[in-house]
Amino acid sequence: MGRAEADLAAARRALGTALVAHDGARARAVLDGALEGAGAFAVQVEVLAPVVAGLDGGDPFGAGILEGLLARAAGGTHGSAGGVLAVVACPPGQPHTLQCRLVADVLEGRGWEVIRTELGTGARGLVDHVSDEQPDAVVITFTACDALDGARELLGALTTLDPGPLAVPLDAGGCGLEGAVTDLPALVDTLHAGVPPYADD
Repeated sequence: MGRAEADLAAARRALGTALVAHDGARARAVLDGALEGAGAFAVQVEVLAPVVAGLDGGDPFGAGILEGLLARAAGGTHGSAGGVLAVVACPPGQPHTLQCRLVADVLEGRGWEVIRTELGTGARGLVDHVSDEQPDAVVITFTACDALDGARELLGALTTLDPGPLAVPLDAGGCGLEGAVTDLPALVDTLHAGVPPYADD
């Protein structure tokens, strides 16, 4: 492990400890230190994503601290990707919106326009939303294995659209969803390969 990876791993552990203690000031200090030593995307991938995936859905205070940290990490990261639009949805069974927020932040950092659905939006609601908005891609993402069946239902519903958007599942909880990517870099690569203006690069 190189120095940069070791520093990010240390930040991840320190951030987890601060959240368990509900120490918002310490959590912000850890995040700011990580951002000084690495770019926002590296911090989102190596520090924030594992913490979000491990968050106890029954800890609203910790979730509130983490919500602020996601916004802090995303500040000033917006890029330009030619106006492509993504819908990001967390399926029924996902206990919090933070995973959707993190994915949206990452995509916005690459210039995407992003619409997040409400937590637990079902198949009919998602299909109606996608039909109205006509996005280039839909990302179904979750951290809790209780959301696995809901994710499958949403993905199945999207196949009824013709033509439909690129649908990419991000199984951040390692729950075994078939055909899913499991981390943010793989998600970005998949979207880059499948969505104009990237696909013709």
